[in-house]
Amino acid sequence: MCIAVMTLLATTLGIPVRFAAQDTESQNNRHNHVRYTVKVLSTLGGTSGVGNSVNNKGWVSGAANLPGDTTEHAAVWRNEVITDLGTWEGQTAS
Repeated sequence: MCIAVMTLLATTLGIPVRFAAQDTESQNNRHNHVRYTVKVLSTLGGTSGVGNSVNNKGWVSGAANLPGDTTEHAAVWRNEVITDLGTWEGQTAS
């Protein structure tokens, strides 16, 4: 039974999977090129800043560590400038 499952998984994982949205998108945008920029997000003094979402203006929302890396605050990056959104009143995040 174990060998059959491992064989099935190995066979399945080796097959490339394409989703319907990918096929439609590639057909509609054959001559369009995707353009994006990768940026390093600053922190609030700690060692980590992570983005969770981005809007059509390029604003990134996420979280960043404070000095000492024991506290994490919500943050937004606009035009490469970070704004500390803090935490809910009375709450601490870590």
